[in-house]
Amino acid sequence: MRGILFGLISILCLLSNTCVLVQENVYVSVPSYIIEDDTESYTCAVSISEPKENDIIITLDVTSGGYGRINMPATVTITSGEYYKAFDITTIDNEIPGDTVTVTVSASYPLFESGSKNMTIIDNDDGAFGTPTPTATPSPTP
Repeated sequence: MRGILFGLISILCLLSNTCVLVQENVYVSVPSYIIEDDTESYTCAVSISEPKENDIIITLDVTSGGYGRINMPATVTITSGEYYKAFDITTIDNEIPGDTVTVTVSASYPLFESGSKNMTIIDNDDGAFGTPTPTATPSPTP
């Protein structure tokens, strides 16, 4: 659909000889890393290049490595006249030692170029940083 629309715009521009098409972008800002902990919340943001007359509902998504490890809204609304909206990502502590994982958070809006940023989720559970989990040593019995 997007390609067809841009194709039609291109044809109209060629016929009128006066059209300039500027690609709009959606930008997303997230921390480079977060630490898995059920009490941590991280402020993030989406933005567009210039305010619009109508509300813009930006769709957010995260790659599969982030499912079950973070909570974030599915959409964020940039209200008319604004170009920026903050939102929170909250970590989920699954209490299972695991690997540190890098995920991609993306933001999209129809007919805009999508934006994305990578974010590393560091697992803070015992043994997650490559250190073996300590175990109790039985005391000798007489």
